[in-house]
Amino acid sequence: MCCHDKKLFVIIKVLQSQTPATYHHLDSSTGQLLTCHRCPPGHHMSAHCTATTQTVCTPCPSGHYTQYWNYLHKCLYCGTFCGEHQVVKEECSVLNDRVCECKGGYYWDADFCIRHSECPSGYGVKRRGKKQNGQIYHHFRLCAIALFCR
Repeated sequence: MCCHDKKLFVIIKVLQSQTPATYHHLDSSTGQLLTCHRCPPGHHMSAHCTATTQTVCTPCPSGHYTQYWNYLHKCLYCGTFCGEHQVVKEECSVLNDRVCECKGGYYWDADFCIRHSECPSGYGVKRRGKKQNGQIYHHFRLCAIALFCR
């Protein structure tokens, strides 16, 4: 998904989270402004409502999704693919795009999974990198001199 599509998608998410389960549609044949029902998550609108029928909703096909109540003409493509050093946290479904996370020993920084730093010889891990929202956000492990008892 390119940058423009991601920004548009975020705007749609914000607006849809604040909008009711209906929308207005101007019927071109009658000139009447109609209040139509939105389609539920996992579906898209295949026909607007008319003066005598409600909105026609169709389930999303495999590999596509809608996460919110909508009146989109087609479902969104599951376009997130896990990259290098990532694993699938949640697979694509009719309700959401694929979600990826860094595999163990890596953290997320500027669109990449970066390997945690290693402690030099004679040092040990004092504090591990932390996770936030499923992503490790510290790019280092704090090392301390390893003390050995005899």
